[in-house]
Amino acid sequence: MKKIMAMALAFICLVNLGALSMTGHDVAQPFDSQEELEKFDFTLPLTANQKEWIDQCSISVVIIGPGNPLYSWFGHAGIIIKQPNGQSIMYDYGIFDSSQKGFYLNFARGRMLYNVYVTDADWRIEDAISEGRQVERYDLNLNDSAKFQVVKFLQKNTLQENNTYLYHFYKDNCATRIRDILNSATLGDFERWARSKDSKGTFRSYAQRSLGHQKFISWYLNFLESGLIDTPITLWNEMFLPQSLGNAIAKYEPFNATCTVLNEQTDAIAFHPDTHAATDSWPYLLFGLVFSLSCVFLQRHDMKKTWKIVNFLMLLFLGISGTLLFYMMCFSDMDVTWFNESILFINPFLLFLAFQDLGKNTEKVHTAMRTLSFIMFFYLIFKGIFSDVLIQDNMRTIFVVLPYYLTGFVKDGLPGRRKAHTNQD
Repeated sequence: MKKIMAMALAFICLVNLGALSMTGHDVAQPFDSQEELEKFDFTLPLTANQKEWIDQCSISVVIIGPGNPLYSWFGHAGIIIKQPNGQSIMYDYGIFDSSQKGFYLNFARGRMLYNVYVTDADWRIEDAISEGRQVERYDLNLNDSAKFQVVKFLQKNTLQENNTYLYHFYKDNCATRIRDILNSATLGDFERWARSKDSKGTFRSYAQRSLGHQKFISWYLNFLESGLIDTPITLWNEMFLPQSLGNAIAKYEPFNATCTVLNEQTDAIAFHPDTHAATDSWPYLLFGLVFSLSCVFLQRHDMKKTWKIVNFLMLLFLGISGTLLFYMMCFSDMDVTWFNESILFINPFLLFLAFQDLGKNTEKVHTAMRTLSFIMFFYLIFKGIFSDVLIQDNMRTIFVVLPYYLTGFVKDGLPGRRKAHTNQD
């Protein structure tokens, strides 16, 4: 048994190496907007007819606040072209179709294919308002050449052969696509300005602002994502969030943007995103302590059957979670899960322990939990020493599982008390 455990733990420690094979994995982007934007000349002089037409057009960006479904917690962004005939068209980069052939398989593999659709802007805005979501419109002041090229690009992007793209939550979403278009319209100045602004946060800390109202989902997504989202970012990167895009547009002087609030968020929306970085680790520590103390109480008060069930369910949950993480690290294109340090202590090995616990191998399970406790302690020591390397912000995960693993030191009372009782006899 000890040899099997040693081999399993050695295997787990090497799991991160499996993600190395993913680093160079080339996943084709069906329509790379940045590459395509480089083909457009945003300084090209217009003909008289083109100038007359574009003078009657206006370009706006609409920022829609969070909604109640999980996929809309982070808000939404769209770009609106008001045409000379008075019709407003919204170019929406946030469309996905779950009935699409192979959608769930692609989702599991980290290949989320999204579309850009053309919709009636007035209808789209009214729909968001009817849901009680915050809606803001930023009217942009672009020169005629830039406006004309933006319209041409959008028209090309929405052709059937070009309207699909490979979605990435942090790097290629509804907000970053619009950000890149506006950057090309300013000949790259928008990016230079935004990269000079420190956002004082990371991808993780900004994403957590919209997750704090659901502690379990927040914890679980935080567990799955690796240190790849824990490096400091600039305002340019922060614009993966629609609201940050809107704030940046308002602050970037050359846009001379006018902001119109079309609707204030109503009580129909269950939460407001935090305006500051999340500092809510204490609820997870509290849960870890309460749960572990409950396990100790059950074990030491002749409620061992109940304790074994609770223990099994916890190990089963952690084992399934570790198996999911292992799959995502080694076999999916979700790069934000690669090199996840939490695989050291939440991994597929826990599934084996869960079913061992159902049998008569409780002591072996305790031995494994004690071993995992030592692994976590050494990990925390190395994390303190090599903080520039082990950068993953996984303290919420540690606060939940470490107290639980420490219950492996308890069996019919603390070891010190059992020894004293034996000496008295």
